[in-house]
Order: sequence, then C-alpha cells, then structure tokens
Amino acid sequence: MKKLGVLFGSMVMSASVAALPVAKEGDAYIPKSITVDAHFSADATEKPDFAVIGDDDREKQWDTTSYPHTALGQLVMDGSTCSASLIGEYHVLTAAHCVYDHDNGFKLRVFFAPGRVGSNFPFGLYAVTDIYLPRDYMVKKEFGVGDLAVLRLKEPAGNRLGWLGYQVVNYTTPESLDQVNDYLRDAASQAGSQSSMRDKYINEAIDELVYILPEYKTHYMGYSGDKDNEMWGDTCFYRTIDEPMGNYELVQSYCDSQPGSSGSGFFNDDYYITSVRSFQNARAENFITDANGNRTAFARGDWNDVGNYNQALNQYAVDMIRRWKQDVVDENTYHQRLNQNTTGHLDNLKSFSVVNKCNENVWIAVRFKNLQGQWVNRGFWDKSYNEDIDFQMSSSYFYFTAFNSNRSWEGDDVNVVMYDKNYGMQQVNFSEQNYTLRLVCN
Repeated sequence: MKKLGVLFGSMVMSASVAALPVAKEGDAYIPKSITVDAHFSADATEKPDFAVIGDDDREKQWDTTSYPHTALGQLVMDGSTCSASLIGEYHVLTAAHCVYDHDNGFKLRVFFAPGRVGSNFPFGLYAVTDIYLPRDYMVKKEFGVGDLAVLRLKEPAGNRLGWLGYQVVNYTTPESLDQVNDYLRDAASQAGSQSSMRDKYINEAIDELVYILPEYKTHYMGYSGDKDNEMWGDTCFYRTIDEPMGNYELVQSYCDSQPGSSGSGFFNDDYYITSVRSFQNARAENFITDANGNRTAFARGDWNDVGNYNQALNQYAVDMIRRWKQDVVDENTYHQRLNQNTTGHLDNLKSFSVVNKCNENVWIAVRFKNLQGQWVNRGFWDKSYNEDIDFQMSSSYFYFTAFNSNRSWEGDDVNVVMYDKNYGMQQVNFSEQNYTLRLVCN
C-alpha cells in the first residue's frame, strides 16, 4: 500500500477539489431528557482540544450519559469490537470492515453498546438486525474504497439517546493548505540545525492547526483497543486527500487513535459527521510489540511515521447513507439480514466478579446469562490469593461453585454438568451495577 504522506520537502500538502457548498443531510437530535456535555454546549468558550500525532494525549470521556456521548458507542461482536454512531432513530453508522471480513464474511451477531465504560453499560445493548454496505467494498477490496456501513437496530435507541447528523465533508482548499505548509515550514525552521527537534516542532504545530484553521477541526470519541472498552476522544485538524478512489474519497486526520476506534464518526462543532475512521498507515518499526516481542496492531510515531485515514462523506456517500436509512437496497448495495430472534434491547446489564480471599488456591466455576441472553457455564479456574474472574451479564443473579483442599462452596440451587461431572451451584442475587463475591476460608 502506498504511503499517503503529508510531506513538505516531502511535506507539502496538496488540496482536494475546490470547496463545495456543504449540504446538510440528517440533522442531529438531542432529547430533552439528555444534557449536553459542557465542552460542547452552545455557549461554551472552548472545545476539548487534545494533542494529536506525537505525544498521545487522548482524553478519557468520564461522563458518557451526556450528549453527544449517548449517541456514540461500541459495537460488540463475536470476537471483535469497533466504534459506531447513532444517525437516526434506528440507524448506526460505522465502517464496513467492522461488520464484514473478506475471509469470513459477515458478523453473525452484532450489538450496539452506547456510552459503554468498561464493564458498565449505562444504556444496555441494542441488537442489530440489518447491515447495509457498498458492493464496491466487497468486490474491490482496497483500503479507502467503500469502507462505510449502516446498521439497523431492532429498537429505536435514537429516540432515547439522540443522534448525530451527517453531511458532506468541508474540503480543504489550495489556499488553506498553502497556509498550513507555510506554518509547518516556520515550525521546522525553529529547529535550526537540531534535526532531532524538527519532528517535535512540527508535531506541536499540527496540534495548533485547529486554532489557525478551525473550519477543518474535527472531534471523535471511540473505543481504541488499548483503552479497556472505555470511550476516549481527541480533537484535531484534518485534510481531504486529493486522490479520489473511484466514487470514494479519503480524509487524513491528525487525531490519536488505535484499532478498535474503527467506525468512529468524526464530527464538527455542530454534531455533523463528515468522515468515518477507516485505517492507519505506519512503518513497520512503528508498530508496538507486546511483552514477548510480538508485533501488535497498535502503532505510534511522529507525523511522518504514522497516518490515520477516514472514509470521507462526499456527496456519493451521503446519498448512499440516506438510501440505507430508508432501507433501500439497490445494485450498489449489499444487504445482510441478521438473526431476527435476537432480543432487541438488553437493558440493566450488570457485571460481577468472584475473588479468592483464601491463602490457598481455589477452583471456581460460574453459570450466568451472557450479553446475548443465553445461559452459559464457565470454568473451572485455578485462582490464587486475590486473583479473580469477572464477567458481564444480562440478569440480576448468577450461580457459582468453588472448592479447594479444605472446603467446598457447592450449593443446591441449580445442578450443572461440567467435564462429565455433576456440580451443585449456589445462586447469588444482587441489585448493584457491579458486584464482587469474596471467597473467604476463615
């Protein structure tokens, strides 16, 4: 894949097509019962601004019960997660690669978790019943070609939580990019002969572009895979790429993000999404390795080492999204119907943990209703002192059994067969959002 760079010297930014009138499609909606985050209120004196390429200054979103956080969420699927945004009563916008894999096909079970924070699901889970995406994405298999999808929910989450609008991206003009290049040249010249400081000055200058050209400022909040299922956000400068990919176009954003944030809607101060997080481009040496020295999917580097790219909402994409919101399937669309028997809305989700407070190891097994509404058995785990297990569930009680060399916690509330042996389990009821059961031997 070629490098979509922003280089002058090799860093000169080039412009996309001349700026076009921005046609708004699908207004944002804020329910009266939902408060607006203070950073985004109409009379706010400043918006949340974060660093971009260079130092990682993503900000954790602590209160996800305020707008626009209520309209943003995580896609919970078999074996993976992504990010997504409500754009109507029933519809969610995300990236096509989140729900369709070229090797394995469509995800079979998809849930939207608005405002998720770790093990806390403040608004529950909403089941996806239909997926709409471009046939171009399935056929052409190229980065940045049709990486958009609209998902229909079984229940109208938007009425409860609000939604974002969507519109054609504001194209960067030749004049504005000339201004950017001049600013970056001045930043680089501050380093003088100290080449080691060059990237530092340029990184800081890119951070400041949101103040110099606020018309090209964008926000996002998503679920990067390195942030433990928490919503983190960034604000940054973006530019449109002047290399159309057939009917599609790209945006390069300078926001910090990692895999898992794919599908995040990047929106302006008026809550209109103008692009969707698609892919990253990085040099091999910029991928982070784990404790065993294996390369992960996460990358980090300076402005010329890594790039984050979004699928732009041009007029073609906006028209396509509008049709999908009307459940229109044409020759350019692939439609997948998911399991219609799935519960539409799993609310009052809870999390529980079982921790060993004995001085010797304890074997633990549990039975609970998972996020898909199915009763499952899990275990056994051999846990030493202060080690625990934790799960999310969709009921107000669970069952457990445990034992060690000195005692047993078996019960008679339910009997289950595990590893060809029958075990009696105790039922544990609780009303809290998060509950911890401590196993004590003394």
